[in-house]
Amino acid sequence: KTRLVMQPEQIIRQLEEIYDGQPWYGDSIAQKINAISEMEAFRQPALGLHSIGEIVAHMVAWRKAVIEWLSGNADFRLDLNSPQDWQPYVTARELGWEKLKAQLAGTQREIIHLLQDKTDAFLSETYSPKKYTFRFLLEGIIRHDVYHLGQIGLAYKIVALEK
Repeated sequence: KTRLVMQPEQIIRQLEEIYDGQPWYGDSIAQKINAISEMEAFRQPALGLHSIGEIVAHMVAWRKAVIEWLSGNADFRLDLNSPQDWQPYVTARELGWEKLKAQLAGTQREIIHLLQDKTDAFLSETYSPKKYTFRFLLEGIIRHDVYHLGQIGLAYKIVALEK
């Protein structure tokens, strides 16, 4: 069974396409979030569901974790379902929609900057005590972004109906 293995340039290309390019499946992250108002970003789509702002804050948290690990901080931790993973609504709301979007854009620039001089061999190196490779990490953040982009699209459809 042959497995397609991404090189750093391919990972950068995918990150760029998903963030502000023309992905085959629809809007990019930037296209989607830039069409959303502050009020829509923080409206809860349904009881018990995260707002778009909370989802973006969560994406920022994981991208910041990737930056830490790519920068050599193997001891950095982001615990699942912690306040650092999913900021409380009030924290995200106080930060504001424009700042959240700017943070997301900043993490995009930083991840790409950190990958630009990396080799294929770097992607096979491990970054954590669990021995995950950087390739696994970067393919994971791509999937994470696409997954949450779908959630943002669905949440937006719900909150837009409430106008």
